[in-house]
Amino acid sequence: MPVDNVPAMIGMGQLANARHDFAAGQRWGEQAKALSPWTAEVYGVLADALTQLGDADGATAAVQSMLDVHPGVASFTRASYDLELHGRVEDARLALERALGVSASPDNVAFCRYYLGELAFNAGQLDEASSQYEQGLLAVPGNIPLLQGRAKVAAATGKTADALAGYAQITSRMPLPQYLLEYGELLESVGRDSQARGQYDVLAAQQQLYAAQGSVDDLAASQVAADHGNPAEALRRAQQEWTRHQNVFSADALAWALHVNGRDGDALAYADKAAALGWRNATFAYHRGMILASLGRAADARAALSQALVINPHFSPLAAPRARQTLAELGGPR
Repeated sequence: MPVDNVPAMIGMGQLANARHDFAAGQRWGEQAKALSPWTAEVYGVLADALTQLGDADGATAAVQSMLDVHPGVASFTRASYDLELHGRVEDARLALERALGVSASPDNVAFCRYYLGELAFNAGQLDEASSQYEQGLLAVPGNIPLLQGRAKVAAATGKTADALAGYAQITSRMPLPQYLLEYGELLESVGRDSQARGQYDVLAAQQQLYAAQGSVDDLAASQVAADHGNPAEALRRAQQEWTRHQNVFSADALAWALHVNGRDGDALAYADKAAALGWRNATFAYHRGMILASLGRAADARAALSQALVINPHFSPLAAPRARQTLAELGGPR
């Protein structure tokens, strides 16, 4: 590669990030930045890498530089994500609306509508989420992320048959880890355990294939192992992820893996790290609440579990009912 080939460096950085080699993504981004500091895509590579590496301040600075250079769809959507991670949900929504306002293609419209729907769904606003997903599907019919959003809303509103049919279609067309896991947990929540296990088995095989290709996603593997019967594997994978990427995602995964291994005293320290940015994440709050309950800190556990259900009462077809049950056992409102 020529030493001054900035587009190639950006491409290498994007590829490294896609393979979860975020340290390499940062290196490529820094090299490209040194040669072309007025290229917006440079800062996109850096923002993505630094977010995953746990450098929250560096990621925010990269996003701001990207906005300064070119305030377009890519920079506004990254700004929205950064704001959401810091608990600034309304600002995140406004940034996405700015992105939607400058979207010139159906694909960009669908992209923005999906993430506006995600913000709404993650805040428990099902009508708004459904509206955003459906408007996105008008722009790009058959868009897989938007169909996933539609299926999530169907599950959350009790339209289980529609949700299951939606996830079956989605996972047959695009078997991403997130979709396989959501489909499996929905199947498990309605007692179809053997079919759920089939989805988890596909996910495990997929993780092995990714690893063989040089892409490692210990985060997803740890989450599946922790929630579906392999505590030792969950802890091993979470520790590996934390070693590489000390961010809020890996902190939460390690906290939960420690919890399912009975190490709640250690787990709470990582749950604190997961909460450090202020992200209003129902799953994180649920994990923290269950850890606190195991430590016998009933009042703190009630507060955390209540927060999870206030943030999004539909955050998981398996975990949300457990949060309500645990709250009831602790003497709190469900």
